[in-house]
Amino acid sequence: MSRVLAVSALTAVLFACGPDQTVQELEVGMATASAIGRTTSLALEGMKATTPCATVTKACTTFPCDGAVSISLSAGCPLFIGGEASGSVTVSGQWTSLDEASLTSELTDVKATAAQNGVAVAKVTTVRVQRQGNEVSIRYTGSNATARGGFGASSVAAANTWDIVVDTKGTTDPADDDVTIDASSAGGSAGLGATAKVVNLNNVKVTSACRLNPVAGTADVVEVSGVIPKIVEVEFHATCDGKAEVNGSPHQLNFFP
Repeated sequence: MSRVLAVSALTAVLFACGPDQTVQELEVGMATASAIGRTTSLALEGMKATTPCATVTKACTTFPCDGAVSISLSAGCPLFIGGEASGSVTVSGQWTSLDEASLTSELTDVKATAAQNGVAVAKVTTVRVQRQGNEVSIRYTGSNATARGGFGASSVAAANTWDIVVDTKGTTDPADDDVTIDASSAGGSAGLGATAKVVNLNNVKVTSACRLNPVAGTADVVEVSGVIPKIVEVEFHATCDGKAEVNGSPHQLNFFP
């Protein structure tokens, strides 16, 4: 059965309890993707040329090469979601060329300045990174992400594959970068007794002009526990208001609970 038909069939059944926890997992997952996309793209750029906030600690001159870059977040090197940030990230792994690598990111005290709490992720391994022109493409799976203390696997979207595209605008200034995030999962543990879960983020765009919320894109989640589904549909606002529509109602986004 196609995904469209499956969702159509499920909508004929009563909705389960409210979407709050499901939306929070989406928010935290997107914040994780934002941090991984930000820091791995900076590491790839930093290995090739002098880049703000990136310090090469193990250089690569021939390939393949095991290299490492230290990233220091700041106002000039903001998170895509959350903006001005603090904390450091060690990015290491194998560079197959200056434009392609398989990396591990280890995050230390990474936090958006305006947020009360930090990002949920502590470490992500096997992050595939590739540069083509002005774009850096990043892919990782949630199963390779380790949540920091106080967060479970669902907080870093363990069942999902994340695809992130960073548009550097052809400059070395990280503050003007935009990002597009997509994610998908065919199923997996949904938590709270649910037996199946399908997650999709489609063309979720965060621009340098707005770090409060994505300004385009959608997300949908279908969770099934027994015969009762919970369906959550999210549409991000084009305005920079920190909100999204969740099942047709305004919702204040919180990426760092």
